[in-house]
Amino acid sequence: MTLPRHVDYGGLVSLPAPFDSLNASLSGFWAKADYDRVDTLCRRLFAGVSGGKADYRPLAGYVMLTWGRIDTVVPLTPPYDTWGAVEEAQVVVWLPVVKVRGGGDVVVAERFLMFVPFIWLDNAMSLATGREVFGYAKSWGWPEFPPGWPDDPEAGGHPEYRLDALGID
Repeated sequence: MTLPRHVDYGGLVSLPAPFDSLNASLSGFWAKADYDRVDTLCRRLFAGVSGGKADYRPLAGYVMLTWGRIDTVVPLTPPYDTWGAVEEAQVVVWLPVVKVRGGGDVVVAERFLMFVPFIWLDNAMSLATGREVFGYAKSWGWPEFPPGWPDDPEAGGHPEYRLDALGID
């Protein structure tokens, strides 16, 4: 199969895949979540729009939160591979889910997956490419890391990871 040629016409905010992500660091934490809210989210995003054909349910009332930084993200497609690179700081919400079949009070779990309902990052090109090319739920956010992160994230006592995010109530 021959893919269509990427057309560059100025105002470029996304680049064609694939990419290399180099020198990445990541810290992850488990956090308690409101099971009813994440269940409602999953049912709305999956079973609700698929007529029940794609039914994914939260495995438990927990999410994993990750704070990460990629020092170098560079496209591998010529000529874009020679145009430079961007860096990206990100916060991601990972929700453990199971694909289920059946209905009512009895469902059977068929497959375990990690669903990523939210990503916040501070780079316009990564945001646009992630949303428009790959379909990730990326939004503006400005992650803050503890002093010494990633080499010594607990320097100076209890580490504080923060996120300032653009959002609408």
